[in-house]
Amino acid sequence: MPLSVHSTDSCHVRDLTEKEDAVDPSDWKNLKWEFSSKGKKVMRELRKLCKESDSLYLATDPDREGEAIAWHIHNDFEEKKLLEGLEVHRITFNEITSSAVENAVKSPRSIDYHLVNAYLARRILDHLIGFNFIAVDKPAGPAPTTTTSYSIDSLSVFSIFKNIYLY
Repeated sequence: MPLSVHSTDSCHVRDLTEKEDAVDPSDWKNLKWEFSSKGKKVMRELRKLCKESDSLYLATDPDREGEAIAWHIHNDFEEKKLLEGLEVHRITFNEITSSAVENAVKSPRSIDYHLVNAYLARRILDHLIGFNFIAVDKPAGPAPTTTTSYSIDSLSVFSIFKNIYLY
């Protein structure tokens, strides 16, 4: 099959469920994921294309979030047994030019699990801290906002100390 390109429109296809039990602190590997409505549509299209292909190129952004999207797609395809007999490649490029894409296809790599684990740590912390703030009835916005404001509030405690330089 000739090379075909499909865009996920830069969306996260799945995320932790909004329920408190999405993360079990005693079992970090037992995370409860759900597809967004847009993610469901994208995944249906990608699964169909995957069934018709002999190789798969996961070409999301080269950052932590892009790596997470590639990981989520790969995991879904693996669970659905769509990867059997399929060549899977992870490619990244920083510009959309023919030479950048050609170079990426010539030098594929595997999914960077350091970036995936960084993404998972951030999502787990955002989820747990967000629910803990909600549980104590402190106004909480989106979990990343809550985590950031909690960190800033915690840092303000240090403002009572005076700097003393000892040489």
